[in-house]
Amino acid sequence: MEREEGDQEHHTSAEKNPPEKFRWTERRTARFVMMLVSGAVVIGDVFLLYVFLRTASTLPGGWRAYWYIPAGIAAVFLFAMARVRRQLRLFRRDE
Repeated sequence: MEREEGDQEHHTSAEKNPPEKFRWTERRTARFVMMLVSGAVVIGDVFLLYVFLRTASTLPGGWRAYWYIPAGIAAVFLFAMARVRRQLRLFRRDE
């Protein structure tokens, strides 16, 4: 009996606060475009790191002499991934 009352309370509270319908607002469109751009940067960084690692053996002194290149690639990758996550969160909330 108590469970049925609890279920009824849950259903009435869900009816009072229905989820908003998805609408394409100007803000959501801008966030979506930023997610696409940031995603392209992430994909580009992965490709750039792949190319660097494939050609690192031909560099004079090996890749360790050029440690700043993979470090820079990693920094841009982390920044772009953080931006994708932040924009996705804001896109879903429509903030």
